Amino acid sequence: MPGLTDWFDVFRCGTHLDHSGKWRTFTEADIDKAIASYQSDSAPIVVGHPTLNAPAFGWIQQFRRQGPTLQARCSRVADEFADLVKRGLYKNRSISFNSDGTFRHVGFLGAAAPAVKGLEDIQFADKGEFITMDTAETVQTEQAAAQEQAEEVQVEPEAEAKTAESEAEMQSSRADAAQKAEPEVSLSDLESQQKQFQETVKKLESQIKSLENALNVEQEKNRKVEFAAYADELIREGRLNPVAKTPLVCTMEGLFASDQANFAAPENSVLNSFKSFLNIALPRNPNLFIGFAAPSEECCASAEALTPREVAIKARGLVDEQAAKGCCLDLGRAVRMVMEGGR
Repeated sequence: MPGLTDWFDVFRCGTHLDHSGKWRTFTEADIDKAIASYQSDSAPIVVGHPTLNAPAFGWIQQFRRQGPTLQARCSRVADEFADLVKRGLYKNRSISFNSDGTFRHVGFLGAAAPAVKGLEDIQFADKGEFITMDTAETVQTEQAAAQEQAEEVQVEPEAEAKTAESEAEMQSSRADAAQKAEPEVSLSDLESQQKQFQETVKKLESQIKSLENALNVEQEKNRKVEFAAYADELIREGRLNPVAKTPLVCTMEGLFASDQANFAAPENSVLNSFKSFLNIALPRNPNLFIGFAAPSEECCASAEALTPREVAIKARGLVDEQAAKGCCLDLGRAVRMVMEGGR
């Protein structure tokens, strides 16, 4: 260690643990403020950490800051104490601050105080709480903190690796459990299931087709009834000869099929147009075809058995019958009616 009258390190800025067990932070600004307010030879050199009075083995002539390090140099140092320091009996130093942040004393630690004759005890002004920081303890604390930080840095990657490994194992376990939970299905089972599905689809398609056919038959039957009723209405109104009923119904069936093939809307269909045409073209005359009816199969069969004379007589009777009703019927037409209807 250099001589006490040379500059020597006393303290370093930073966060340190004081003698009361509290962590305290000293910035460079705090140290600069204490240096600026220091009066030469006002802080004594003592051994240990005296509270109110203790012998002063010298005085701090001046403080200065070199970067984060606080340095001091002494004056009026006792020769006996300087010799002990030189021999290395006081390797550690501490500094004490008053509660207002000013320097209180610099303590040397490591051995008992020497017996120096003629030293007067110093009297510390009672300024309340004071803070004592050991340079050696500070160094040890900093080294411990650095070691702890290095261990944390070393442990963190290991912990992260273990965590990642644990997560990977958990995911693998979940995947294995899910795979075990799923039933194993062979290719033959899949093919069998597919075949059953296709057969089910065919059955459903066949049922749908049968229903559609039945619906079409029923709709066709209803249409024929509807068209026949329309023809009967025309016959009652005297617009249609009864013998034309069947051809008219067939014609309407054909027009309906054409409309269906062309996806025609009902209001724009050819069938509707045809019915509108009939309503305009065929005049109403309720008495025109009274007594006329479409020939039945029975009538047609009986007409074939008539002789020409019988046909003529019947035809003449039809002409006279219609004339009595106010209707005009020529003989040729009457003959055709007799031949077709057996009248």
